Amino acid sequence: VFVNSWGKPFIHATIAKRIQRIVERAGITKHVTPHLFRHSRITHMINDGVQESVIKMMMWGTVNTTMFETYAHLTGNDIDNEISRVYGLVKPDGKKKEPQVAPRQCPHCQYINPPVTTWCYGCGESLDPTSVATEDQIKQFIIHHGKELGEFLTNLDKKGEITSRAP
Repeated sequence: VFVNSWGKPFIHATIAKRIQRIVERAGITKHVTPHLFRHSRITHMINDGVQESVIKMMMWGTVNTTMFETYAHLTGNDIDNEISRVYGLVKPDGKKKEPQVAPRQCPHCQYINPPVTTWCYGCGESLDPTSVATEDQIKQFIIHHGKELGEFLTNLDKKGEITSRAP
């Protein structure tokens, strides 16, 4: 359930209106509704190998639902890809599956962050190995150029370009 700034759940019309604005701004001509996301999510979970019983419990709250077949949209390519994967066959086009956009869990504090984040919202630590390398480079720069850095900061302070200091 998505909630507004007052903590109340969004009504269907509000969500549909927001999606429609996004669709128009993106230049998408296909008719998009909130319900389409449900179909797409279920199909993606099937393609990712999530067990049918797990999908049924997550989406309908029971493993005895007959709705699964209505929502599962597989193509001939999906079937070929799965059989190729099971038997270790390489696809003729040699293409790899596109990477999924997924939440990033912090290895330090276990906080779940948005997919494109490089720094943890929970503890501030880096989530990206390239950011860690950058941190190390900064540390090395400070160690090797401490005097110059101090002079640079003093000059900025004199010019009034440093407006606040850390406690």
